[in-house]
Amino acid sequence: RLADTTERTLGLDIAPALIAVARERFARPGLQFEVADLGAPGDLVPTAVFDRVVSVEVLQHLTSTETSALLHWLRESLAPGFRILFSGIPDHARLQAFYDTEERWAHYERMRAAGTEQIGHWWQRTELADLAGEARLRVRFVDLPATYYTSHYRFDAVLEAG
Repeated sequence: RLADTTERTLGLDIAPALIAVARERFARPGLQFEVADLGAPGDLVPTAVFDRVVSVEVLQHLTSTETSALLHWLRESLAPGFRILFSGIPDHARLQAFYDTEERWAHYERMRAAGTEQIGHWWQRTELADLAGEARLRVRFVDLPATYYTSHYRFDAVLEAG
């Protein structure tokens, strides 16, 4: 759907199998899919200048250090007037809204102790705001509409040049 509103759209994912499916199902002019690790943005070589980035449920898979590197890379790589949407960010302040039973909380504790928490990184808004500021980006946090199935434990962030 996003590609319908742009001249050129690039879809990135770390999973080659998902990129293969995307290429097979959605191939058309102006729409390109590539395997990329957003946790290592220094390895990315922009093939064009973009002014919008939409990232859905990606930040949970990145550490603070990786996210910092990604934000700095985006700041330097995007066209003037760019806008970035990070959607579906797990909200540390609402961790217990997701792990909302004793059984689920015990599961969280076990997984966290093993270093394999199922959701990934739960972000504090201040943590993300600090990283954005270091990358000279303004950030605005957006609560998801109550009708979204993940609204009780996720939020969005919109970033622009600061």
